[in-house]
Parts: sequence; C-alpha cells; structure tokens
Amino acid sequence: MPLRNYRPTSPGLRQMTRSTFEEVTTSEPHKPLTESMVRKAGRNAQGKLTVRHQGAGHKRLYRLIDGTQIHNIEMVAGRGGQIVRSAGSSAQLLAKEGEMATIRLPSGEVRRVRAACMATVGQVSNLDHENQNIGKAGRNRHKGRRPTVRGVVMNPRDHPHGGGEGKSPTGMPPKTPWGKPAMGLRTRKNKTTGKMIVRRRYGRG
Repeated sequence: MPLRNYRPTSPGLRQMTRSTFEEVTTSEPHKPLTESMVRKAGRNAQGKLTVRHQGAGHKRLYRLIDGTQIHNIEMVAGRGGQIVRSAGSSAQLLAKEGEMATIRLPSGEVRRVRAACMATVGQVSNLDHENQNIGKAGRNRHKGRRPTVRGVVMNPRDHPHGGGEGKSPTGMPPKTPWGKPAMGLRTRKNKTTGKMIVRRRYGRG
C-alpha cells in the first residue's frame, strides 16, 4: 500500500503523505494467496470423456488461507477481539494443545490463550500507517486529537514536572500527570496472574 506525496501548494501539504489504499478491494482476492482450481469436467483419469455436455467452464481461483498469521484475537471467549488490532500487526499461531493454544505476539511475547477464543486469519492492512507524515496540525484535529503539552512547561499544580525558573530539569524520575511512575516501570496490579505468559517480551522467563 504505497504512500502518496502532494504538491506543496500550501505549507501543510509540503511534507504530508498518506496511504492510497489502492490494494483494498471487494471484487478481487489477494493474488499471491490464490491458486487455480482444476475441474474434472466429465473426464476420467485418462482424460477421456465419460460424461457428455460437461465442460470446465471459466477459470476459477481458490483462495488459500495463510494460517501462520492471525489478528484480532480474543483473550476471553465471547468477549471480542482485544489484542493484535493495530495497523499492519499480526500474531503467529505456534501450537494447539488440548484446550489451550500458544501464540507469538508482535512484541515477541509468547503466551497461551484458550483454543475456544476466536481470531481473524491474516494480517491487519494499512502497513504503511506508521510511515505517514501528518503534515499539519489540522489533520490531527480532524481525527479528534488535541495537542500534547509537555509536563515540564506546565505549572507545578498542573504536572509533577512543572515549575522552576526558566528551562529547568524535571528533578525526579518521570511521572504521569497523576503522579504514577512513567517510562519503563511496570505498573500492573499483582492480582492479575501471569501464568499464561510462556516467554515475556523482555526476554525473561
């Protein structure tokens, strides 16, 4: 799915790129995932006619299912897809043992889910989403995204990083606006179990 550049008729269009979506179609299947279907057309193993008035008809294509990639995976059966849903992402089904299935996530984490959970075969489209250049602030506003203000330029009452004279450093480990440790520290509740994780994305056990 290539990216389209625009003529610089305005400052916002000078660096803007966006996907063309020309590969998205509802009339044709993806060509590499198809193979021809050979119809017998009333002939036997020697190729001789055994049934009259039967021809092969027009060329048919069989859509292959590339079962190595899946996305939109349920964590709990019936709840709906929760993981591997962003543009261009896909997981890999490694094994199925009894009631459990083992999958490898895009982050490298290997975890187990119940085999009764549903998933979608294939990869999420729009692979070039991360390579797009927004180009102008208005395009983000059209998507409902407001500007991101750094905490270090706020007042002390608005953010833990705020305050100080001039361009002062943070003076503390990074925190969220609500005082929670940010950037690297794990903040998951201990109540949530990790027994379904076979290998963590960090490479530890």
